[in-house]
Amino acid sequence: MGHRVERGIESLAPDLADQGGEVLQLLVGGRLRRHFEPRASTGHRTVLSPQRPSSSPVPGNDRADRLLRQELEEAATLWTRNDQGVRLQILTSVTSLLSVSRMEQRTLGADVCVGAVGLGCAGMSGAYGRSADEQSIATFRNALDAGITFIDTADHYGMGHNETLIGQALRPADRDRAVVSVKFGALFGVDGSVRGINGRPDAIPNFLGYSLQRLGTDYVDIYRPARLDPVVPIEETVGAVAEMVQKGYVRGIGLSEVGAETIRRAHAVHPITDVQIEYSLFSRDVEDEILPTCRELGIGVTAYGVLAQGMLTGTWRPSAGDARHRGHLPRFAAGNIETNLALVERLREIATSRSATVAQLAIAWVLAQGRVHRDIVALVGASRPRSIAEAVDAAGLRLTEDDLDAIEQAVPRGAVAGERYAPALLALLDSERTGGRR
Repeated sequence: MGHRVERGIESLAPDLADQGGEVLQLLVGGRLRRHFEPRASTGHRTVLSPQRPSSSPVPGNDRADRLLRQELEEAATLWTRNDQGVRLQILTSVTSLLSVSRMEQRTLGADVCVGAVGLGCAGMSGAYGRSADEQSIATFRNALDAGITFIDTADHYGMGHNETLIGQALRPADRDRAVVSVKFGALFGVDGSVRGINGRPDAIPNFLGYSLQRLGTDYVDIYRPARLDPVVPIEETVGAVAEMVQKGYVRGIGLSEVGAETIRRAHAVHPITDVQIEYSLFSRDVEDEILPTCRELGIGVTAYGVLAQGMLTGTWRPSAGDARHRGHLPRFAAGNIETNLALVERLREIATSRSATVAQLAIAWVLAQGRVHRDIVALVGASRPRSIAEAVDAAGLRLTEDDLDAIEQAVPRGAVAGERYAPALLALLDSERTGGRR
């Protein structure tokens, strides 16, 4: 909602004493009508009650609705203090809540409620080229204001730079609504070469301590090994993270790029909140075993790579600078890229028919796979504020059965050319050892 909303709220300040509770009632009753209606008003106090219409423009989430109702009822009570500063804070908070309420909610694990779209932060630390910190911070804050509350980072993004950046961007008032997910254990050399994975229990408190310091927070919402350590049983790694949960440094445990058997073993040690895995129109192995296993166990899925490293944006074209960032990806190699870009053009026709971009169509497709169970979050990488608006619009694009059929015909499973990673990297992925291929 940005600075325009803040300026609008500030302009109301001189009149707050006269407007009293009617301002809050107007905000809630007029702009959140699908969730609440004024039930009674006594003096300056507005009492709210839930309203559940038969059809809602944005599917809700029961727990999210309860939290929203609680926040608004507390705001209505605080309004009676007749303090202009308090009332200004209330309007700011309610405005933020109204923004979040428009984003469809998803549930990860038992009770982690987040927006259907999550923010992938790797691109803010040079994963796909240079990005200005100031611009990245603005992007981060715009995302939270738009209801994108799942924040994905890793201690190796930018060799710690990404966590430091998030620590600067995350305002104290935003900490409770941000769900910060951190991956740990990926080892790199000074030259950026991959050196393996460390999931040893004695290393985890060390990794976590550095992350908390860089993030400027005293807990991480979801903590996960970046990949499975091939020489450390997953039970030992998860057990060590569970100790951090008991001590209050971590609130939930996640996994990344692991297969169904590993998920079951980990979940038997401690409830798993979510599994982070590549899932897009171009990468659908997850549908064979991993997604069904997660649903059986009540585990959420955070899908990364929904835009296939940029190919599904609909705007990507080969350039001289791509060799460093995408040159190692087989789908971008000569002989494959031509086939894959032709698939993108097929999607463009469908996107145009829905007045959407190819990127929005690709994001909406991933979200549609989790709409019934409300268990899939689409991670969208962004380092520029304008990308947030496109992602939010994608979350509001509801694909019909006809749309989904047309997309399936345009890009049937297995049509993409090339593996998602080179053989050496695929060998590191536990998720590739079970289930089908593409």
